[in-house]
Amino acid sequence: IMHTHRSLLTSGLVMLHICDMKEEGVFLCSAPTFWGQTLPFAAIPSFYLGCTFVIAGEISPKPLLEIIEKESITNTFASWHTIQQLADYPNRDRYNRASLQRVVASGMIISREVWQRMMDAFGNIFAQAYGLAEMSPLCALFPENYALEGTAEKVKRLRSCGREVTNVEVRVVDEEGNDVQPGQLGEVIARGPSMMKGYWNAPRATEEAIREGWLYTGDLATVDENGYIYLAGRKKDAITTQGKVLTPSEVEDVICGHPQVLEVAVIGIPNKELGEEPKAVIVLKKGEETTEEEVIKLCQQNLPDYAVPKSVDFVESLPKSVIGKVQKHELQKKYLNPA
Repeated sequence: IMHTHRSLLTSGLVMLHICDMKEEGVFLCSAPTFWGQTLPFAAIPSFYLGCTFVIAGEISPKPLLEIIEKESITNTFASWHTIQQLADYPNRDRYNRASLQRVVASGMIISREVWQRMMDAFGNIFAQAYGLAEMSPLCALFPENYALEGTAEKVKRLRSCGREVTNVEVRVVDEEGNDVQPGQLGEVIARGPSMMKGYWNAPRATEEAIREGWLYTGDLATVDENGYIYLAGRKKDAITTQGKVLTPSEVEDVICGHPQVLEVAVIGIPNKELGEEPKAVIVLKKGEETTEEEVIKLCQQNLPDYAVPKSVDFVESLPKSVIGKVQKHELQKKYLNPA
């Protein structure tokens, strides 16, 4: 992915706003330094303001909490996975976290239960940033935009990635490129000065991704009347079963409501009669138990027949990227080519 000085600087200035950074701030880089977005998301905003910039040597709860206390960290950017680990760390209250003013997270959208645990541990200081390496950020959700309790509209926003950010235009469109109606599924497209120049030595891939000045992200989503975008998964991860298109998030949201479930990923596997069938891969909370039958029954009570998983596997962990995104292609390889 080729970026220009302009695109990286633009991304950095938008992140400066999302992170709510100030000149006297102390920014903690708690993402891997080899990750492409570390430069525009962490380094550029800090250098632009002249903030103190602290790089974590190890991305795990104890050393991160030690740095937060020792350096009086005010702002940080991390994956949801890392933040959840911090919230669940049994000895977290031994460390002073009062200096923290804004924590920006990215990766898979988390459940309301996890939101609750994080806010109990750190307060209402979390913002969500959504984007991709080709152009980021696209959308942001700020602490004032959501609530754990209150109006149904505000509580619902916990499942969104927010609204388009400054200097970026974001749309959700159908197959013909027309804006979808609120609640209708479509693909997220965007344009603005933070967009990549193209893919290195791959003109055809660049032409497929950038059409008439718009970047086609490959992410499926819905949008509400107020412009909040709700991601529904990757277009390539959509499951075609019984002649219908199913987004994995529809099933994952239901299964995440099970009290024993920590994480879940739903994938499509081949089925001669149905085309594909949904399969749920689940990580249970520590010390908890449930059965395949119980999970399927929950889905039957809350989903149409075609969306109910035909099988459920329980695993110790899900394969993830360095920023905590579940890598469904790895799961598909595992179940398509079992050892």
